[in-house]
Amino acid sequence: MPNYLTPNEVKAEELAMLVEFGDLCKREGLRYSLAGGTLLGAVRHKGFIPWDDDIDVSMPRLDFDSLVALARSGALPINRSLEPYSGNWEHPVFLKYINRNIAVDAHYENGEGFLWMDVTPVEGLPADEKELARIYKRAGRLQRILMFCKADSKEGKTRLKRAFKRLFVPVVNAVGAFDRSISKLDDLGRGCVFGSTPWVGCTVWGLYGTGERYSYSGWEETVQLEFEGQKLNAISCWDAYLSGLYGDYMQLPPEDKRITHEIKAWRTNDTEK
Repeated sequence: MPNYLTPNEVKAEELAMLVEFGDLCKREGLRYSLAGGTLLGAVRHKGFIPWDDDIDVSMPRLDFDSLVALARSGALPINRSLEPYSGNWEHPVFLKYINRNIAVDAHYENGEGFLWMDVTPVEGLPADEKELARIYKRAGRLQRILMFCKADSKEGKTRLKRAFKRLFVPVVNAVGAFDRSISKLDDLGRGCVFGSTPWVGCTVWGLYGTGERYSYSGWEETVQLEFEGQKLNAISCWDAYLSGLYGDYMQLPPEDKRITHEIKAWRTNDTEK
């Protein structure tokens, strides 16, 4: 049975990965920013949200594509890898930066069962509200198809839902729904070039709809924010970005909404017999 890491030890490993990723970007001349709950944690808690352990960063599409090229060249350190969420390098959707020294329970979908952090591309977005809503509505449909295609039939709140997955997940994969959705989602994201409009946002994996949109100017000069004692990059318009995602983001959510993932993780070279 593995010697499971404590929650604080998991966070320490994730922090090391985040700092390492920041150093990689600096060395390669790539732009990145803390994103989502990681950026919220930096602003509100100066580190991890106490009940959360995800790491999210974002990159302008051009930098993201350069990172894809770097990953495919095999230039990353040993025991580190970048893997496309889609399994398809032509249409990666987003990337997972993986630490192969730390295994995690297979219950978590994350790059073959290792500790990971998510890296998402940022695209250009239109100023027109109706067109913006159309893009995110379509993206949401495609995301749901992808997640269903990857669904674990052993997971589900009811027996009926588990049976539904066992029956239909193989069917939708057999007809190629996953690959078609990946291609459409990637095309949707690339439809508006980053920097061609005053607005940007994560399209391919933006989970907050039109609230994902923020000003392109936030990338013209990034700032550094404290995260667990480290200084890490963030878009300069982080206040508008977080407001779009979370509303009054400094207000703590009710206790019953503070969802803890409780990742079960262990070192790959440290397993009890």
